[in-house]
Amino acid sequence: MLLCLKIRNFAIIEELDLDFERGMGVLTGETGAGKSIIIDALGLVLGGRAYSEYIRSGAGEARVEALFDISKKPELNALLDQKGLAEGDQMVISRTISLKGANRASVNGRMVPVAMLGKLTSRLVDIYGQHEHHSLLDPESHLDMLDRFGDHGALLERYRAAWRSMRETKRRIEDATHSESERASRLDYLKFVINEIDTANPENGELESLREERDVLRNARQLREAAGGAYETLYGTDGSAAERISEVAENLKRAGALDPRLARIGEAIDSARYAIEEAAADARDYAETIEENQAKLEEIEDRLDALGKLVKKYGGSLDAVIEHRDKYIEEAERLQSGEMSLDELKKKLDIQLKETGKLAKQLSAKRKETAKRLSREVKRELDELGMPDTRFEVVFAKVKDNDGLGPEGAETGEFHLSTNVGEEPRPLVKIASGGELSRIMLSLKNVMSDSRETPTLIFDEVDSGIGGAAAEVVGRKLKSLSKNSQVLCVTHLAQIAAFAQTHYFVSKTARKKRTVTEIERLDTEKRTNEIARMLGGADVTNATITLAGEMLSNAGD
Repeated sequence: MLLCLKIRNFAIIEELDLDFERGMGVLTGETGAGKSIIIDALGLVLGGRAYSEYIRSGAGEARVEALFDISKKPELNALLDQKGLAEGDQMVISRTISLKGANRASVNGRMVPVAMLGKLTSRLVDIYGQHEHHSLLDPESHLDMLDRFGDHGALLERYRAAWRSMRETKRRIEDATHSESERASRLDYLKFVINEIDTANPENGELESLREERDVLRNARQLREAAGGAYETLYGTDGSAAERISEVAENLKRAGALDPRLARIGEAIDSARYAIEEAAADARDYAETIEENQAKLEEIEDRLDALGKLVKKYGGSLDAVIEHRDKYIEEAERLQSGEMSLDELKKKLDIQLKETGKLAKQLSAKRKETAKRLSREVKRELDELGMPDTRFEVVFAKVKDNDGLGPEGAETGEFHLSTNVGEEPRPLVKIASGGELSRIMLSLKNVMSDSRETPTLIFDEVDSGIGGAAAEVVGRKLKSLSKNSQVLCVTHLAQIAAFAQTHYFVSKTARKKRTVTEIERLDTEKRTNEIARMLGGADVTNATITLAGEMLSNAGD
């Protein structure tokens, strides 16, 4: 669930810190005060698009930060841990947009791609409003919602496993039905490449070691002379550095009888002499190992040339050449495999088709039955929400390819809607308004509350086009929904606001000749006054205050 939201320099919001609780919360206030701006800010940390217009005038950047409790989301914790982002049972997401073009996102203090935010939060928060893109507008999600409502998970997994096995058998049949000439030609080519690489027998890291050895052979004389000269200067001639340093050390040691400090210096110089003698010996040994070997150099050059050709032909690096060889061996083995004849594969496929088709029929029957039940229950909910003439249906379409069997069954499914008497239902995504979408999703959430749990649900404009008794029903349903999920609702209706456990008042004021949005969590008295304002407008009377108190009392039942 959402615990905290911090907003800085976002639109007309200069600085805003919001703490949220479980249950149902509402945001109210005059039109234009900034209620929807708060929702837009939250949408930013959920991975929504960033616009420079979001940045408050006069500021260089806007920043939004949200804190979530993910203690009941083990799958999200596992994903965060996999990506090195886990921080216990909480997750902090921050998003910054700048006039300089920077658009940064971080999770638990670590930078992440903006695209990752949507994946991390897709099952944490759903926002339903006129300007939001959510699951209800994605027809591909409709069948998943239906399956969750009908608890088809176990059957669906059995079908998916059968379909994957069937698809693998089809792939093997396709491989096996290559014409003999094509198979032979492909095998000849694969064997040629494998033999060419095997003949060269490349090893990981070989190019680097060969280049180092080549450089030594090319410069053998210079290297030998450098090492030999170092030995002669340091140790190998009369008056060498080691000899002269030895004399200096002995002189200082003798003088040390007069002053111990000189003796210590002499000992230090003596130690240095030993190091120089050791280095001189290393230089001598090195010089003795270096020889000019033209034959060896040519051999290395030929080897580098052969490996270079392989790299150019098969991958760009020696590692890629070796990987290329392994893939070709696997393909060749598959083409040569005598594990199962083509006839045997076809017999196996027939059995799998029957089994997969049988599971598909079972799944289709359950889906049709579930679709009728879902339509009835959503219809009942929509009647209560002020949409009595609405028809809600799940329309199925058969899968046309792959023997009529797709990865999710024998059909696709899409929600269709008709909001007027006499009109046939059409795809919901094409005809529903923002307020209707919010009420449809509210209906779905109510009837599917046990089949999919999203910790935080946010409804914007859920009260569009309704009032009176229908608004009270919406309020009760939102409160009922908040038993399993945290619910936040932007509303202009007192009938809805009265059901909230937490009430935030959003206002717009002028400060230092600048417009700013402020938010206040209302206590009981202020909440009563706000409900009264929503009922009667600017002129709050004793009557409206009394009515507001009664509404709050009744909503708490």
